[in-house]
Amino acid sequence: VDAQERELVLLEYPWLNLGAHIFDAYQKVHRREIRVGSLNRRHSEESVAFVNMIEPTPEAFLASDAHYLVLHTDIRSEADHLQTSDIYHQVRLTQLPQLWSALRSGAALMEERLLARWGAPMLSEGPIRVWDLEALRRRR
Repeated sequence: VDAQERELVLLEYPWLNLGAHIFDAYQKVHRREIRVGSLNRRHSEESVAFVNMIEPTPEAFLASDAHYLVLHTDIRSEADHLQTSDIYHQVRLTQLPQLWSALRSGAALMEERLLARWGAPMLSEGPIRVWDLEALRRRR
């Protein structure tokens, strides 16, 4: 990733905060600033107030400073391939079926909403969908 690309901010949805995942998936792989959208509505509470947390709505995604939205439709399958420093990573993947189900369902609902509002993503590859938020903002 060159310096100019590193300045482009990514917004990841749904966000997975599990073990070393934040560093290994979001920083080591992307090597750029990341914003995240969470299924957990409590993350938007003032007492939590994560700096890089974006409300999980199409409107909030567009209002963010992110250049691209990366939607993960099956984050479990992606996590299975993650090279991580967390020695318990694979164990956690098998022990959290409700988490994976909730993340898949949340991503599917968000994908429906985004397709209806924004149309097809600029990239659809395996479990990844990417929308160019800058292009969407210019169209408005």
